[in-house]
Amino acid sequence: MQRYLFRTESPNGSFISGYKDGDGKYVLEAGKNFDFSLGDEFDIYDTNVLFTTSRQLCSLRIDDVGEEKSPLASPDVAVSSMVPDQFYALRTCLAPEQKIKFYSTDFRRLSEVLLHHEQDYLGFASPVATDDEAELHVSFEAENVRLCWGSRSVVTVHAEKFPIGDPIRFSQKDVIASVFQAAARFHNYLRIGEVEPEESPLKLEFWRLQRQWRRINGVAMPFWVPSDQDLLHEDFFKISLVPGTQEGPFGLNISNTSQIGLYPHVFWFDARTLEISKHLL
Repeated sequence: MQRYLFRTESPNGSFISGYKDGDGKYVLEAGKNFDFSLGDEFDIYDTNVLFTTSRQLCSLRIDDVGEEKSPLASPDVAVSSMVPDQFYALRTCLAPEQKIKFYSTDFRRLSEVLLHHEQDYLGFASPVATDDEAELHVSFEAENVRLCWGSRSVVTVHAEKFPIGDPIRFSQKDVIASVFQAAARFHNYLRIGEVEPEESPLKLEFWRLQRQWRRINGVAMPFWVPSDQDLLHEDFFKISLVPGTQEGPFGLNISNTSQIGLYPHVFWFDARTLEISKHLL
């Protein structure tokens, strides 16, 4: 599932293949495994097109969401005649509950900066009235836009706000819009599968390790053992990095109390660059 979910993104998004079934219904070959939701909107492209600079044929919304397939709302006759039996789709609008909530220190200025690019960011983000409600904070520094995680984001629930990358010049409208999109996807993916600890068969422990020595066949060999207590005993642990110093090493222990064999898929979410990288699959 995660190989699909955290797939490699093309410069302007990710294309999903689709087809027309025997009943004439248009279907995407992805569903809950991509975290799709009812109401997600897609631009439709011919199968020989793999770049968003090409003209889309039409836009369609998800009508139902299955585990691995999602039927699209039936287009009218005029639109249907433009859609081939095999096509590619690009998500251009998230369902309302998946959009990231953002606050801007100057909404009018933001609208002026992103004039003619409204759908590129409002399809993935919803404005809120106060900073306290925001998952994403937008401010301005001279001729630049600065995006930071808001106080209501999953990222900053236990920490202070911090910026996403460097300030972006007003002239880089496509870049600004793409950061809105990436932040929305990042935040939405980070929230996937949230369950109460008592409902989960998995237990996660995070330990600071210390080196000890043991003689094996007469030779002193180093090995690492946990020290102190589980650093996640309060569900959250913050590492404060001081320039010129080194923290760690740390060890992660995942235990499974269910009767089902599970295999860990571990990902690193970098909230400063919006990168999601796999560490163990």
